[in-house]
Amino acid sequence: MKKPLSRGMARLVLIELVFSAVCLVLDQLIPYHTIGEYRVVDALYYFKRSLQLLPFALLGSAAVCWIRNLRCPCCERGFAMPWWRRGERRYCSRCGREIVFDDVPHGGEPPAAGR
Repeated sequence: MKKPLSRGMARLVLIELVFSAVCLVLDQLIPYHTIGEYRVVDALYYFKRSLQLLPFALLGSAAVCWIRNLRCPCCERGFAMPWWRRGERRYCSRCGREIVFDDVPHGGEPPAAGR
């Protein structure tokens, strides 16, 4: 078996997806300022303009990180779902083997929580 997947990369993909959704919502909430029939160009207009482009850049970055870094370590064909918490068992949809992240010991069992 090859090296385990990075939990940090999975969390980065999740953060990029969440920020992309937040930017899409903020873009819809910010109104354009108009005077009569003319649109006013001000600082808020440039902020809204950047919010229109940022979600697509974040989605593209998340897709590239997901495709390049979150593949099944056994068959390298299936994609691993990026989940935040450790201790959950996930399996490859192609080969059926367990997908192990780097924060789980080699036995496949998550470390005991020291609370």
